[in-house]
This record gives sequence, structure tokens and C-alpha cells, in this order.
Amino acid sequence: MIKKSAISFLLFIFACTACNKQDVTPQIPTGTFDVKNYKAERHPTINRMGFGMDFVHDSLSTDTLYLTTSMYQSSFKWDLLLYNEMSYYQNNVGDWVSVGNPVIFIYTDTINPENSVKAYKVGEGQTFFTQFTSINQNMIDSLKADTWVNLQKARDSKTGYLLRDSILELYNKLIIGNNFRAVSLQERLDAGEKEADIQPVYLVQTRDKYYAKFMVYQYKGNGVDVQKTLIRWQVFDGENIH
Repeated sequence: MIKKSAISFLLFIFACTACNKQDVTPQIPTGTFDVKNYKAERHPTINRMGFGMDFVHDSLSTDTLYLTTSMYQSSFKWDLLLYNEMSYYQNNVGDWVSVGNPVIFIYTDTINPENSVKAYKVGEGQTFFTQFTSINQNMIDSLKADTWVNLQKARDSKTGYLLRDSILELYNKLIIGNNFRAVSLQERLDAGEKEADIQPVYLVQTRDKYYAKFMVYQYKGNGVDVQKTLIRWQVFDGENIH
């Protein structure tokens, strides 16, 4: 497990990995790319630092790779990061209570903003995801980068704990953020809508200027997978960009 003292260093690397990266000529993949699924471990005591996702890895295929300490020291360039460090709040008797707060960051380059990943919510639901088969210039123009989140500003000065209310305030400003969580969808779920119909679908422009559609297909898995989140994505080929 990575110690808290390492987190600040790692988050700094998140923002600065591409500091020396040269501008990338926009690429449009050709050929047919399959829809891909991945069961992301969400439990913060198992995979606290989460995993980095590179939609087109080594320009060969779309893939999802776990992000480990060694990968921070390599050339691995993630587009999305699913992160779930425990956060804390104090109950009515002053005791600290821990809760998980999974979030999805999109890569933000604070030195060269043009290298940041961009995204925007294009629709909702599993049916929409399936039917979303082409993109146009208006969609591309709607893409935006996230503001970089400095988690150190959300920590208790004495304990180093992430403060639940502080990080929720930060996460709520993100494009993907925690919008896929059941608690974020609760009002609509209580009204009788189904998760399958209301999970957001995003168009994403990667660091390497590929385009992909992405969604959390199912927030909580079934049975032994209850602590896993099913994500689904597909890279667009050149013929489907107009």
C-alpha cells in the first residue's frame, strides 16, 4: 500500500508527466474497434491509488492498465484515472469516520493545457451508448478540459485525512468526477428511473487526440463483484467522424 506521504508526490506527477511532451499531431484511428468492458476494483483498501486508463495504448489497441508506482516512472500515459482514497468526517461525538469516495479524473496538464484530455457529457444510458456511433464537429467543439484538483487542499492539517465534504465540493466541479455514483443518481433512482437508463455517456478526446465514448455501465457489480464498477468504452474510427 502506498503511504500518504507519497500521495502528494504522485498527484504532482499526474499534472506534470507531460511537461516535456511535444505537441501531438491529431490522429484519427482507422479500422473497427471493439466495445470493451472492464471491472474496475473500487474498494479503497485494495486499490486506493486506482488505475490509469489509456484508450489507445502504444497505438496498437485500446486497453486498460492498472497504474502502479513503477508506471509513474515510465512512459505510461493515462487518459482517465479512477481513484478512491478514503475520506473522513467527524460524527456527532467527534470520532473520525471513514468512507470511500470513488472519482474519475481526466488527465490535466497544468504546464501545457493543450495536452490535457477533454470530455463532455453527450447523453445518458446503455441504449444511448450503443446507438452513439458517430461524432461531428459540434461535439468536438463541446469538449472541455477539467480543472486540476489539488487534493492537498482538502486534507485535515493535523491528521492528513482527506475531508469528505471538501473533496465532494471539488469532485462536483469535474466533468466526469463522481457523477456515476449511486448517491449522485439517487434522486432519479428514487423516482423510479433505472441506472441503465441514466448513467452518463461521455465523448472523450485522449492525450493523443483519439476520440472515444465512455461510460460507467454499472456502478455496483453483482455477487462477488459488488465492490467493482463495470466501465465500457469504444474508440471511434475515422469513418465515424464527420
